[in-house]
Amino acid sequence: DIYQNIAQTYQEMNKPEEAKNIYQIILDKYPNPDRDYGAKMNIISLKRQQNKREEAIKYYQALLGQYANSPERNADIYQNIAQTYQEMNKPEEAEKILEEFKKLRK
Repeated sequence: DIYQNIAQTYQEMNKPEEAKNIYQIILDKYPNPDRDYGAKMNIISLKRQQNKREEAIKYYQALLGQYANSPERNADIYQNIAQTYQEMNKPEEAEKILEEFKKLRK
């Protein structure tokens, strides 16, 4: 939709705060489960791009609780947490997260 496109354009222009504001509009004014998930993940992605990776991990962990009944979204969130740890040069933490995910999937 148009707001998603505007937010992505701001991201491409390296204007993360403007992009975050648009994603927040999507969450606040146009609630929709699928769109909400995408907007939340994009906001967290902006945190990663701004080198606020510890903060991003906290947001991802909060999302795990919100989407506990969605295996596909949980897999996506776990993958993003692991990638974020990799970006932080913490491969051991990334491995722990992936192992945690594997245990949950059994």
